[in-house]
Amino acid sequence: MGDSLFPDAVPETETSPEQKVAKEPELSFEEALSQLEALVRKMENGQLPLEKLISSYEKGGKLAKVCRARLDQLERKIQILTGSAENPPQWENFQE
Repeated sequence: MGDSLFPDAVPETETSPEQKVAKEPELSFEEALSQLEALVRKMENGQLPLEKLISSYEKGGKLAKVCRARLDQLERKIQILTGSAENPPQWENFQE
C-alpha cells in the first residue's frame, strides 16, 4: 500500500478537463459557449458516472467564467464607443 487513500486506484494518464481548459489557448466567446453547451448536453443525458459528472461540472464552471469575461470585455468596449452625455465616445485601440 502506498500513501494514497485509494491504493487500487489507477493513476489518471489522460489530461483532466481542468488541465485541458487551462492549457488551451484563449478561447473566443463562441468557442467557450459551444464547449459549454456540449458539456451541458452530456451532463443532462444522465449517463455520466459520478466522477466524470463532477469533473464536467468543474470544467463547465471554468467555461462559464470564460464566457462571462468575454462578455464583460465587449460591454466595456461598447460603453467606450457609445459614450454618454458626460463622457463622449473615445476612439482608441482596444487591447484584447
